[in-house]
Amino acid sequence: MNSDLYPRWHNELLAKKQLPAPPKAQSGLHVLAIIGLLYVGFVFTISLWEWLTIGVIKDKAKIQDYHFGTEVMMSEGGQHYASAEVYAQSTFETAIITLPILLLFILAIKKPIRMHQVLAVGSIPAVMLIVRLFNL
Repeated sequence: MNSDLYPRWHNELLAKKQLPAPPKAQSGLHVLAIIGLLYVGFVFTISLWEWLTIGVIKDKAKIQDYHFGTEVMMSEGGQHYASAEVYAQSTFETAIITLPILLLFILAIKKPIRMHQVLAVGSIPAVMLIVRLFNL
């Protein structure tokens, strides 16, 4: 902390821990980590919700809306839409894969250590690839 920016009494009280330290400026990595947390959190939530409604709860209306196994769904979404069970399995795998990345983003925001932030922000392309591979 530059002592020229604050009066001497402020620095003395700060040294005695009577005043809180001024807030640190947030880096660009911190802002990207927040944006990444929102993105990965969204992917995780949607994947988990799809798995719960189709795989666990087996919502008949939602399963009929997806038209699993039809030629149109297979050509648009690939093998993930072969059946409700296959789709539920792929969304569960997506949720499981994105969970550690989500925890990494939370760590990067709670403890803004540059290495955590770089790892978290660097994992955004991996999440985008996962979303592309699982057609979410």
